[in-house]
Amino acid sequence: MGKGGPKQVKRQRNSPEQIIRKLRVAEQMLSEDKTIGEAAKALEVSEQTLHRWRNQYGGMKAEDVKRLKEGEGERPAEAPGRRQGARSPRLQGDLGGKLLSPARRRRAVCMLQDRLGLSERRACRFAGQNRSTQRYCPQVARDDAALRKRLRKISEQRPRWGYRRAHGHLLAEGWSLNRKRVQRVWREEGLRVPAKAKKRRRLGTSTVPADRLKAEQPNHVWALDYQHDATEDGRELKFLNIVDEFTREALAIEVDRSIDAEQTVAVLARLAAERGAPVHIRCDNGPELTAAVLREWCQQGSTGTAYIEPGSPWQNPYVESFNSRLRDELLNVEVFTSLAEARVLAADWRSDYNANHPHSALGMMSPARFAASWQRIGNTNGSINPGLSLGVDQ
Repeated sequence: MGKGGPKQVKRQRNSPEQIIRKLRVAEQMLSEDKTIGEAAKALEVSEQTLHRWRNQYGGMKAEDVKRLKEGEGERPAEAPGRRQGARSPRLQGDLGGKLLSPARRRRAVCMLQDRLGLSERRACRFAGQNRSTQRYCPQVARDDAALRKRLRKISEQRPRWGYRRAHGHLLAEGWSLNRKRVQRVWREEGLRVPAKAKKRRRLGTSTVPADRLKAEQPNHVWALDYQHDATEDGRELKFLNIVDEFTREALAIEVDRSIDAEQTVAVLARLAAERGAPVHIRCDNGPELTAAVLREWCQQGSTGTAYIEPGSPWQNPYVESFNSRLRDELLNVEVFTSLAEARVLAADWRSDYNANHPHSALGMMSPARFAASWQRIGNTNGSINPGLSLGVDQ
């Protein structure tokens, strides 16, 4: 050997783009029945290097190479629990979701047994299911079929109800069951109503005044408001809604093409003759509600007025909540062909609302049932908070 020795060959460092191009050539040669050694020799690299390149860069696309070049998709030298150079699961994009619930795992075990012929032990091991859980047979109540049928009927009749109102309605019908069971069956039957986004709570003294009037008994505070809709021919419909804030009863839903102050006073006078005049009425500052004829009627009946601030509908929350329910369950559902049809449907809906609508503020009792309970025990026990349940017959 000479004094200087053999000349050292300088190793060539390939960029990711060059490696991808060489791998494409190697794959083409392998598809032509060439061996790994022949492909490595043609690319002037060792077989070990070619294997490492295939494990590290095989299957990558141009955008993956771009991310590597920019440093976004660069994988660590050695991922935990894997050998060096193993492909990243993020680049593979073929990882499935987890089987989170026992029911899904139970179905997965049955599928493995049916399609692959595995034993229950091995199938449970692969699915991560406990064998005792797999063999558990849930107990079905005797009235399960009747309950499911009744819930489907309730959902068909009242498509905007959730399971809480359905549970309250079932209790009023005489069923003996808890809310969680209704919730489970309601979900299994696919009767869930899409949840609405929660409204932002306004902050500030103007939204909840310190001297806000609060109803303490029936006929203490009546809330008034108007709603608008149209018949099928495009002509306007106007609704006058009157709600008792204590019992949440819908006292009136007057429907006409237009409703002025005199018609409003006529409806109030009719209700006062049937139920007695209210102590206060709460309403906004619309022209029909600030007219002289309404003020005169209030003065004659010694009824006080509680006007909300202009542009502050949240200060009249009870009738606004009622308006939302009326809009959701009637006005957005029915197509009115005439004024007479609108009046009939509104009257039927009001009667059904008072008699059968479970109200969350009344302990899931209907307004009529709460009013009857208050008349039975409220007069002897004094004023009763409407948020308390009075559904127990005494």
